[in-house]
Amino acid sequence: MSALQTFMLVVEHDKPAAREIAERIAQDVESKKTTLIEIVQSLGAYINDEDPILRGKAVSYLTAVIRALPPKFLSRQQIQVLTTFFCDRIEDGGAVTGLDTLQKLDRFSKDMAQEVTTALFENFNTLQSRSQSQRFQVYQLLNELMFNHRAGTF
Repeated sequence: MSALQTFMLVVEHDKPAAREIAERIAQDVESKKTTLIEIVQSLGAYINDEDPILRGKAVSYLTAVIRALPPKFLSRQQIQVLTTFFCDRIEDGGAVTGLDTLQKLDRFSKDMAQEVTTALFENFNTLQSRSQSQRFQVYQLLNELMFNHRAGTF
């Protein structure tokens, strides 16, 4: 069973085990045993599944791996690609958390902040229908963008 499949099985009921899986994969990325491209490719069928829960778990896996990487590991170009990916998947669970992780990085630019802000507002009605804790994540992300990247948000 792949790390992704194991993560998807345990993420809802065993967060420490899920975090450990993501940290192990992040170490593999750091040591160049695997690449972010390979991780995204491994999401394959899950990321395009009709079931929003499966899509959300797949996006959460990528988010968890990125969160486990050192803050200066990703290049500006990688952050841009991931930002666009998460913005395109903003309706899926885990994408807002991924965007929040990325916006905290030093190489996150004002153009990326603008892209995230646009995606949030374009999908606001969908995001509004989420649970209270998920809506709070959206508001936290907007607050962080305003605080850290005000020049790029408007």
